[in-house]
Amino acid sequence: MKFLLCTLLFAGFVAAGEAPKFEIADVHPTPPFFNANGNLEQMDGGLMHGGRYELRRATMIDLIQTAYGISADKIVGGPNWVEMNRYDIIAKTPADATSANAKLMLRSLLAERFALVVHNDKKPLPAFALTAGKTQLKKSDGAEDADCKVDRQNDGPDSVPTVIINCHNMSMDQFADALGTFPASDQYVGDRMVADQMGLEGTWDFSFHYSIRARVTKAGAPIVTMFDALEKQLGIVVQPSTLPTPVLVIDSVNEKPTPNSPEVDGAFPTQREEFEVATIKPTDPDYKRESFRPLPGGRLEIRGIPLKPIIADLWGFSEDMVFNAPKFSESDRWDIVAKAPAAAVILVDNAQSEMPVDAQDLLEMVKTLLVDRFKLAVHTEERPMPAYTMTAIASEDEAG
Repeated sequence: MKFLLCTLLFAGFVAAGEAPKFEIADVHPTPPFFNANGNLEQMDGGLMHGGRYELRRATMIDLIQTAYGISADKIVGGPNWVEMNRYDIIAKTPADATSANAKLMLRSLLAERFALVVHNDKKPLPAFALTAGKTQLKKSDGAEDADCKVDRQNDGPDSVPTVIINCHNMSMDQFADALGTFPASDQYVGDRMVADQMGLEGTWDFSFHYSIRARVTKAGAPIVTMFDALEKQLGIVVQPSTLPTPVLVIDSVNEKPTPNSPEVDGAFPTQREEFEVATIKPTDPDYKRESFRPLPGGRLEIRGIPLKPIIADLWGFSEDMVFNAPKFSESDRWDIVAKAPAAAVILVDNAQSEMPVDAQDLLEMVKTLLVDRFKLAVHTEERPMPAYTMTAIASEDEAG
């Protein structure tokens, strides 16, 4: 069991006059940290609350992606380390700062502390092109608004989850733009651009259906891919292509940021993250599932989970790497309902964000709760564990 906590990225705006800046910022390399699978932890943070803006474990690509609102595959150039080195940033924001201009402040920081220089350009990148086969489209009478409605079908545990798309009054150019937004399209289109090269004028009515491959559980179940559906049901052939795509080019950037100012010391005191109120009780034996989810208003609900997997996830280890846990931590299941303090709740343009509390803050609050209520005490150490070792096999020439 792993908790998926999403980092939110915000769009910015072009402000007149001098670019907005953080009041003060602590910028330093991230201490090396590996999760239970041996992979570097992903970036976390990017949210502004309580007068602070924090990004943790961010590569330079992560930082540029956050600051400029562009996907990582459309950031080109730069030295190899921009995808490997990780940094932590903690910054104070002006009193009137909003989430809308937070990324502009991050742009200023990258320019000042890393001497980052970038420019916009277009590069040929992998894409998909819609071409005409034996088309089976119906000319639209224009009576309806241009739209594609989505329906889903899943009749049983062994059935193939299916997406049904019904489009009306759609031009092929509009359809090409929409293709990557349909459910499960990431399994087929990914983040590539799609271009209309069918040469069909006007608007059309049509429908098609395809399978959600990642949710098929029965071995050998018939699967209809999105691209097969388009070709066989509509006569639209999807072909790999390249397209001139807007990109952000890294002209130059420094690996080592400029030193923090002396004022940084003491500017960001360690804060004890704790819930305003929390209730903990044994899970109803009739409840067989497990859930961990943030709720509106800065609340958190954990249901049906024993302590050991919670502890493992909080500290970034697998359960077999948690030692000396008492038996009840594996068997007894708990329901926890907690509410974060108002200062921790994140607002975006005066409305609560979809992730009401910063992910790292939320995890730290759960840690504090377990320490206070279960008297949990932990420490990390190194121990020998089963592993695999990769070795080179000598070639025939070397062996001879």
